[in-house]
Amino acid sequence: MDSVPHGSITFDSLREYVVGDELRRVHWRTSARVGELMVRENVDTSLPRLVVLLDNRAVAHPQRSAGPAESFESACEAAASVLTAAYRADLPVVLVLVAPEEEVSAAGAPDAGAAGPLDRLAAAGLGADTLDATLTRLRGDRLGDTLIALTGPGGRATLGRFGALRGAYPSVVVGVFGAAEPAQPPTTGLVVIDAVDGAAFAAEWDRVRRW
Repeated sequence: MDSVPHGSITFDSLREYVVGDELRRVHWRTSARVGELMVRENVDTSLPRLVVLLDNRAVAHPQRSAGPAESFESACEAAASVLTAAYRADLPVVLVLVAPEEEVSAAGAPDAGAAGPLDRLAAAGLGADTLDATLTRLRGDRLGDTLIALTGPGGRATLGRFGALRGAYPSVVVGVFGAAEPAQPPTTGLVVIDAVDGAAFAAEWDRVRRW
C-alpha cells in the first residue's frame, strides 16, 4: 500500500439505485435520461487495485505426468493466497485467466461468469495459448494498478511481454514456478519471484521490499 500514491474518493461508474443508497449519490441528469434512478459508484484511489493473472496455458506448464503439472498447482495455490489476503484486507482484486475459461473449466462446473474468483480458480485447468489477446485486453482495460502474473517454467520466455504492461500497471510482479534456474528480469522495474512451490513463493514474496 505504501507505494500507491495517496488520492481520494473519486467517481468510478454508475449503477442502478437499490433501496438503502444515499440520495446524495444519485446522478440526476443520467437518471432523467434513462428513466430510472442511477447512483455514483466511487473508489478510494489511495488503495491498490490488484489484478491476479494466472497463466494457465498448457505451454507454460509443460512438465505434466499423470495429473496436472506441479508448477500449475503451485501457481493456483499462490493465486488463492493473494486473493484471500486481498479479501481480508478489503482491497479490490480481479482474477484473470489467460486460457479461455469455457475451454478449461471442469465438466459440470458452474458458469464462470456467475462464479466467484476462488470458484473459478478451483475449476481452472490448462488450455490454449491466448496470451497476446489477454495482454492486449489487460492493457486496454487497465483493471488495476498492481499486476501479479503467475506462470510456470514455460512462461520464462514471455517475461518481456509481462513487463511491457508496466505502461498500464505501475507495479508488475511475476511469479515463475518450477523453473530449473532463476529467471532474469528483461526490464527494469519488473519484480520476478522464482519459486519451486507455493511455500517458497510466500517466503520470497515476504522478502520483496520495493514494488
